[in-house]
Amino acid sequence: MRSTIALGLASLLPLAGGASAVPTVVPIAPPAVPRAAHTATALPDGSVLVAGGCIVDGCSRATATTELHRDGSGFVSGPRLTVPRAGHTATPLPGGAVLVVGGYRAEGTDALAGAEVCTAASCRAVGGLRVGRGAHGTVRLAGGDALVIGDVGPGGVVATVDRFARNRNLFVPRASMRAARQAHTATLLRDGRVLVVGGYRADGRAIGMAELYDPRRNTWTPGGRLGEGRGKHAAIRLRDGRVLVVGGAPDAETRAATRSSTPSRSCRKAAWSSAATRRESSS
Repeated sequence: MRSTIALGLASLLPLAGGASAVPTVVPIAPPAVPRAAHTATALPDGSVLVAGGCIVDGCSRATATTELHRDGSGFVSGPRLTVPRAGHTATPLPGGAVLVVGGYRAEGTDALAGAEVCTAASCRAVGGLRVGRGAHGTVRLAGGDALVIGDVGPGGVVATVDRFARNRNLFVPRASMRAARQAHTATLLRDGRVLVVGGYRADGRAIGMAELYDPRRNTWTPGGRLGEGRGKHAAIRLRDGRVLVVGGAPDAETRAATRSSTPSRSCRKAAWSSAATRRESSS
């Protein structure tokens, strides 16, 4: 989890003028703390919670500080996390809270098993995970709970999955994935299932297989194959229900990046793309 801190002016990319307008970068006042491997989560009131992250080059130390960005007032101090962490996830929950999960205190330390729920005013610890998690995926489910998927922890890369039951503020073990993975993506589909794509095995090789999780049945099923294995990529659900997967790297250590993206209009590269995704989403 090596990070280099880069401090510059924060920027906004306004899209006024319609979808066809070209975005422009508008410098704004910078945050008080330079950080990397942090999270930024939108809150219902329009502000953004920037939490944790590395604060020195090489990430020998993480921070517990947060900042809130508000239009018109810039960055202001936010609530402190219960522990310093970087490389964590931050997932919005119903009602304006944010679930912060896992991460690391510093480079070379074990992944954290703790989690907390933050608002614009405070952060409080909630029931812990079974194992420490870093390079995991977290996604909010249709009912408002959150699913924490895979990781690289003290015991290596795992396939374990926990569900955060927000009404009880604790984590409940769920069925494990078919393949252990880290640095993958997890995307909520329109039918309430979760698509997990790519990531890395324990040996650092990229995974070319996707999986589908059904929260109602607590089951995992194959989700098709990518045109090429990848991890550290991005994935987003499109308006028509497909999931667009972009970039990534073919193994955990390489500096080479993957330029390809899916879906295409052909289903040959990824069985879950294009028409296949629409068919699955309507089942």
